Amino acid sequence: MKTASFMTVLMAGDVVYAGAGGELFCLDGASGRIIWKNRLKGLGNGLISFAGASTVEVAAAMAAAQAAAMAATTAAAT
Repeated sequence: MKTASFMTVLMAGDVVYAGAGGELFCLDGASGRIIWKNRLKGLGNGLISFAGASTVEVAAAMAAAQAAAMAATTAAAT
């Protein structure tokens, strides 16, 4: 993933959508595995927002994304 100042996340069912640095990712919510990504070519590196997300959903998605990232980092180190 490119570095970014801001990251937005949304959990929807068993997947986490994350937007950062002009890229959009769909991650497996349990493992953190990238299911797909889209570089959003030509759309710049601005902030990505998810319409219709409640504060509770966003907080849950952030926690899930952090947990998935930690799991992926741990798996990569072993």
